[in-house]
Amino acid sequence: MHALRRRVLICSGSAPLRVSLCACIASHPDLDVVGSCAASDEILRQARVLGPDVLLVDLSPPGTWQVPSLRHIRNSLPHSRILATTNGTADEMVRAVLRAEWDGFIAAHDPLDDLLRAVRDISRGRKFVSSSLSAALSSGVPAGTTAGQGGDVRAGGDASPWDRLTPQECNILRLIAQGYTNRTAAAHLRVSAKTVEKHRANLMRKLGLRDAPALAEFLRERGLLDPLR
Repeated sequence: MHALRRRVLICSGSAPLRVSLCACIASHPDLDVVGSCAASDEILRQARVLGPDVLLVDLSPPGTWQVPSLRHIRNSLPHSRILATTNGTADEMVRAVLRAEWDGFIAAHDPLDDLLRAVRDISRGRKFVSSSLSAALSSGVPAGTTAGQGGDVRAGGDASPWDRLTPQECNILRLIAQGYTNRTAAAHLRVSAKTVEKHRANLMRKLGLRDAPALAEFLRERGLLDPLR
């Protein structure tokens, strides 16, 4: 067992995203997913019981979270570091998170290795803002870096091909490996079949895989073929 396992609690209203994030983060020996929840009103209850080092909160859809509620979570959990993620990249959302004194913000479309780096860095007391979020330029935190660190610093070592996938690509990868077609995967994720096709082509390219059997074997080796709930 890794000597310094960081305890992570995940909150997302999207079941596919929640399951994918849990599986991806838990596959790393230095990270331990201690729980997950679907609604904001469950965050404080679970966090007080489980005592996570890092709380990963999906703020999608944009507009449903306001600064007072973000601040309430921050003030109620002084010993946990809080990382926000969302499909939206509006400057006002980033500023709201930073005003609430959360510890990091990363876009949902960023590669998984950036998310893992953010989790590891904020667990060490650093700040993290995704390089894809332009508001970081006015926040006082260099885009894509941690406080006091250069942009090339990698806390987790060399990234694996899996870590270069986005959470949405992880979802699609797992569904296709379980026999979903582009159309049925699109219906499950509530996106278009063309979107699934695009993500599938991207993830196959990133993983260096040519066909579905190779894809299934890749996931089987990592124990990630359990059904999505």
